[in-house]
Amino acid sequence: MFTMNQLVAHLVGDYILQDNRMFQKKVSDWGYAFWHGLLYVLPFLFFVKSAPALWVISISHMIIDRYRIGNWIILLKEGKTEYSEKMPESLRTWLPIIQDNILHIVINGLAIYYL
Repeated sequence: MFTMNQLVAHLVGDYILQDNRMFQKKVSDWGYAFWHGLLYVLPFLFFVKSAPALWVISISHMIIDRYRIGNWIILLKEGKTEYSEKMPESLRTWLPIIQDNILHIVINGLAIYYL
């Protein structure tokens, strides 16, 4: 269900095709989130032939990034609405990034496999 093609496409789309302006503004501006989602899906075009799968990959990426879903999952697991001051800054930075990446990879894999 999860392939190396999928992982490489995710990394290229999310990290190589995204510029700093997109990274900064996608959480506050739907236009940047939309543009990032469209660019993100480009590497998947090389091996995903299902239009519904490509739409799910792109739209879910926009939503996860725009609303920082990784942050919310971490806070929900802790039963809190904001990070504790005791949490190291490195964890506040990296945990949401890791959480977002896991969500992207799982959703992408499911979309590719089932659609």
